[in-house]
Amino acid sequence: MNFDPQLSTETAVVVALMASLFWGSWAIILKHTAKLPVEIFYLVLLSAALVFIWGLGFILDGSALIEAIRNMLGSDPARVLLTLLGGFVYAFSNLLIVRVMQMVGLALAQPISSSISLILGTSVSYFIGGIPENMRLWRLILAGLLLIIAIFFSFLTGKSRPEDQEKGKGKVTGKVLIFAIISAMTGVIYSTAISYGLKSVTQPDGLAVMPYLSLFITGAWLGASLLCIYLISKRKEWGLVINLKPKLVMLISLASITHYGGNVLHAYATRQLSSVLSWPLGMTSCLWTQLWGLAYGEFKGAPRKAYWFLAASVLAYMAGAFMISNLF
Repeated sequence: MNFDPQLSTETAVVVALMASLFWGSWAIILKHTAKLPVEIFYLVLLSAALVFIWGLGFILDGSALIEAIRNMLGSDPARVLLTLLGGFVYAFSNLLIVRVMQMVGLALAQPISSSISLILGTSVSYFIGGIPENMRLWRLILAGLLLIIAIFFSFLTGKSRPEDQEKGKGKVTGKVLIFAIISAMTGVIYSTAISYGLKSVTQPDGLAVMPYLSLFITGAWLGASLLCIYLISKRKEWGLVINLKPKLVMLISLASITHYGGNVLHAYATRQLSSVLSWPLGMTSCLWTQLWGLAYGEFKGAPRKAYWFLAASVLAYMAGAFMISNLF
């Protein structure tokens, strides 16, 4: 039998917010891998994720992991194939946002991508799966507006950092903006795939959590492998792959477990909340990125307005999450 904890709505909200913490933390590794070509970084990241997700799947579900996939393949093969395809496309979009993060930094890249993903991802989730019976549409719209405001303040926070003002870093060029928009629009495939492929309160015919994630990460790994191997071969960088230090592989693998551990938490939260609610909650990851920037000293010497923007974004994130939690 597949592992399927029965979470209350309140607990599921907390789990979704924990997932956002993981999603907002993994990219810190980019501060330590700036000299590594992004394709090599991404190939190691996805390879570690493949091992992690399948390993966790067998630990939690045992033989039921394969059985659930086999049964779905027999009864509804389109759901299996589209989940794999979703992971495949997701790999390309995720590689783009990693590249944007390297170009302009964490504090600017994530707000640009998150604002677009929030709107499009939530809309797609709504049209595919609808919303739970106890949630009103006006609450979802208001929560979305609050989170967009939070992302806007988060963007202003990043622009106010001394790093951007004094060193000329973080400039959002036309190329960067196009990359961010494309990655965000393509990244909506994650919310589309999870809305259709995962069993939840609004999608009774989907897969259990770990079978779904195992298929999704397999598709993502295949997409990443094809793209990265091609680019590494084209640029003749296999020497860098062979000489990659074990410590660096370990750090990237830790980032991978953090990232895709967030996917696991998010999927279990989605099981109870539906994607239309868990997806906006996941977008609060932008808040954690800013707080990590604070911890890393990126705001040292920043003007007072940077801290006001940060405080405003925290309050708006909390208000949006509270609205989705449906606690009043």
